[in-house]
Amino acid sequence: MVAYSFKRRFAAPILIGRKRRTIRADRERHARVGEQLHLYYGMRTRQCIRLGTGQCVYVGPILLDFTAGIIEAHGGTVDRNDF
Repeated sequence: MVAYSFKRRFAAPILIGRKRRTIRADRERHARVGEQLHLYYGMRTRQCIRLGTGQCVYVGPILLDFTAGIIEAHGGTVDRNDF
């Protein structure tokens, strides 16, 4: 099981299906394509709320260059509104 915790400001967009992506720092075990994800708000707190589940469809590196305004993912440049 892979679980991800989100801040309060992301809870509503996740629940209505508007937020469908997340960018995470390197860690020991990330989700793998096809794996079920468990989404929470406030994990490891008393206010923990399960937002739902999802399925991982892509895992890969991204490049964020704020000085040049570049976001690269999936091997190409992506419009910043996609994230």
